[in-house]
Amino acid sequence: MPETTTTACPPQADLERLLNGRCTEARNAALCEHVGACPACQQRLDRLAGSGSDLAEHLRDADAAPAPKDSAYWRAIADAEDELRKTILFPPGGESDTPHPEGDLKLDFLQPADKPNRLGKLGPFDIIRVVGRGGMGVVLHGYDPSLDRDIAIKVIDPQLANNEVARQRFCREARAAAAVTHDNLVAVHQVNEDEPSGLPYLVMQLINGESLEQRLKRISKLSVPEVARLGMQAAAGLAAAHAGGLIHRDIKPGNILLEAPADRVKLTDFGLARAAEDVKLTRTGFVAGSPLYMAPEQARGDEIDPRSDLFSLGSVLYEASTGVAPFEAKTPLAVLRRVSDETQMPLSRINPDVPKWLSEAVDKLLSKEPAGRYQTATEVAEVFASGLVEMHLLSPLDVPAEVCSASRTGVPRTPICWKTVGGRVKPWVGGAVFGGLVVGLLWALLGPGTPPTPETRPEQEQPAGAVTTGEELAKKLEDQKTTEVALAPGTFDLTAFVGKRPDLVVSTHGPTRLILSATDPGPKPRLTLPGESGTVWAVSFLSNDRLVMGMEDGSIKIWDLEHGEAIRTLDRQDGNIWTADVSADGQYLVTASDESSVTFWSLKSFKPEFTFPESNSTKVAKFSPDGKHLATGNRSGIVKVWDWANQIPYAQLRGHRGTVHSLAYSPDGTRLASAGSDRTVKVWDLKKGVGAWELGEGPAPSLDMSLHRGAVYAVAFSPDGKRLVSAGWDGTVRIWDAITGTQLLRIAAHDQDVWSIAFGAGGKWVASGSSDGSVKVWEVDTGKELFAYRGTRAFHVVRFAPNGTTLAAGGRDGTVKVWDLKK
Repeated sequence: MPETTTTACPPQADLERLLNGRCTEARNAALCEHVGACPACQQRLDRLAGSGSDLAEHLRDADAAPAPKDSAYWRAIADAEDELRKTILFPPGGESDTPHPEGDLKLDFLQPADKPNRLGKLGPFDIIRVVGRGGMGVVLHGYDPSLDRDIAIKVIDPQLANNEVARQRFCREARAAAAVTHDNLVAVHQVNEDEPSGLPYLVMQLINGESLEQRLKRISKLSVPEVARLGMQAAAGLAAAHAGGLIHRDIKPGNILLEAPADRVKLTDFGLARAAEDVKLTRTGFVAGSPLYMAPEQARGDEIDPRSDLFSLGSVLYEASTGVAPFEAKTPLAVLRRVSDETQMPLSRINPDVPKWLSEAVDKLLSKEPAGRYQTATEVAEVFASGLVEMHLLSPLDVPAEVCSASRTGVPRTPICWKTVGGRVKPWVGGAVFGGLVVGLLWALLGPGTPPTPETRPEQEQPAGAVTTGEELAKKLEDQKTTEVALAPGTFDLTAFVGKRPDLVVSTHGPTRLILSATDPGPKPRLTLPGESGTVWAVSFLSNDRLVMGMEDGSIKIWDLEHGEAIRTLDRQDGNIWTADVSADGQYLVTASDESSVTFWSLKSFKPEFTFPESNSTKVAKFSPDGKHLATGNRSGIVKVWDWANQIPYAQLRGHRGTVHSLAYSPDGTRLASAGSDRTVKVWDLKKGVGAWELGEGPAPSLDMSLHRGAVYAVAFSPDGKRLVSAGWDGTVRIWDAITGTQLLRIAAHDQDVWSIAFGAGGKWVASGSSDGSVKVWEVDTGKELFAYRGTRAFHVVRFAPNGTTLAAGGRDGTVKVWDLKK
């Protein structure tokens, strides 16, 4: 019987066949006639065309026999491909040379330029030129006069600023990107909002170099060593991002920058990145990314995870090795079908120079199923680092630190010290001398769980030749999951220095990395207090035996130091807890978090009493000595002094150009010191409410020598109010006369940034914590080093208890360490 038209709405199966071009001519005509006159079925067909399952059908049938010319399939597939071109080829956050669909670019949000050859100003920054634009914003080349450096600024597209969804997404991306720092990621220095226009923007590192895409256009493909180094560094950057909860979603040559002069890899444009916990919010069937490098699960619109980034990295490395992408085709949909269904041609067939290990690594990255790939970016970085070491192109000491730690967050490193006994090297817990060096074993990559703590054991002979090479030693550690091993007799030569510390032997085996180095940490902490997760940025003592710690995941804990127990966990806040301070009467705690809010807590009920929002993220909050006022500093450079009980600011101190990192009241509360990213420390007379003077502009004869050479992260008044101490990016600790502003002492304290300082022992000591992994205590009068603890991760906060001798330090390893020092 011939098929006839009908006025009844067809079943969904018929609409699916219509969409996919599988109807007979007669049935196709009947359905097209009905759909053309039925708004309900038009909506049904639109929903089917936009669904994730239908996209998968398109992918499978991309090379099938063509549908009839009058089939609705052609309109649906054209719409789908148009949508794919918008969301895939030129994704939100990715840059393109294609005109923006909203019209021509306008820069009328910029303030007038005050210098020639400038497009205008955005906040404190001079705008030099437009770098590029993408689906979410425009990237500008800017200049930061306060730090005398060029920067990149990404501003949300003005034409999208009124779209609340777009605005929230931009801000979410900004927070996600700013939360992760690594040598192989483009640094985000600041997230801010332009007050006149209301546009949010990011201030980022401006990279001097070119993208991998530009490099491959010039030279087609890279050498094997270049590919291996690219793989190691890109994977190390991804490891850091993944550890921070991010998935990039759009790893491609255009998003991999090569920084001159050494071609250091910098991953950029996390424009498609979302915190991993937000992935579940992605709507069904939405495809985001670049098709030539997209993972199969991403192409299908399925849920993705960090392993999806690894597939994309494999595609990039394939192209870098051969000059062609692994799944090239004529149309985006054909590319996606190949990504989903086909196996790439072996690397060695296209480029015979590619070694077997590299070909196997790329093949594993390009496995169709995530379970068949490397499971972490750390594993990938380790594979490529090992390849470079085997080719004698990389010292094991130069393997990125994140290769050792990113995938094992929360697992403590176990130091095991060694000493020489009767010509043999023996395990020994504590300090030990070995050839004039204190040697520690860092078991940096461990299996699941917490490693056993080595115990002190009597000296006894170990069998000669128990381990004969470094590789065997690393293999033994990996196989036995142990943190102790005997070393065979022999001579160990000094091979390199890390900072000022000599390192002796490094060896790898699979995912295991063994380092023998001069890393005796120094005095053992009395307590090590674990946080929830992530870096500890805030510590404040409630009393000699209680302290509060705040972490980057928004958690806040109160610890009893006498018993080593967490006695309270406060309500989790949104974003990083940057600062915590306790009122002089011990009744209140104030914290400031990433979400632009300052929260006041009752230390009787341990509940928040109230929160007041700030227009820019508050980095620091300090109670006045009498507890009546509160000073805050934010990313826009404004210091505010509040009548906090009534939530009213009575003074706004403007003078810093950039983030205010630290504040300190004089003991009598009449002066306030502030430290900022503009390299200055300022002292404010609170009776007048205006800036009194800047340190370095007083009567000191060597004014230029007295200034910090970078951002100042910390400042503190001595207990008698006569001295100030400051520290920051340049690694120095500087002592100032708090009355005249004269520099009294400059201490070359650390190899890297100093994040925090604190006076102790009634003003006789000052403690410092640094990115170089050390905590030190200095004699204020002489600059003599009195105490040093050398760890493996950055310390971001140091504080003395009211007794002046109990020292607490927190940092990137997610713990707070406590020492009892003696005067």
